[in-house]
Amino acid sequence: MIARPPTAETDPTALSCERMTSTQHGIVDESDFVRAALQRKLQSIGLFPLRQVRSFIEDGVVVLCGTVRSYHEKQLVQEVAMQIAPTLRVENRCEVS
Repeated sequence: MIARPPTAETDPTALSCERMTSTQHGIVDESDFVRAALQRKLQSIGLFPLRQVRSFIEDGVVVLCGTVRSYHEKQLVQEVAMQIAPTLRVENRCEVS
């Protein structure tokens, strides 16, 4: 079961593409797994802005969003996501500041 994400109307600090997922009967869904693995990998890289990247799965596509400092960082985030979920398509909505 996927809860509806906060929107700009309900939470001005929410990213429009952020998703919240829940577990059902103790089973973590694929979106939770990918998000956790992506966050662990980005944190291990040690670049603070990359830790601000969010992800969710929608219709079999890993969607990335957030703000990064360069196109290199945007590409790095996408490559990490592709390594973590090689059977899924990746849509990179990250913005370069």
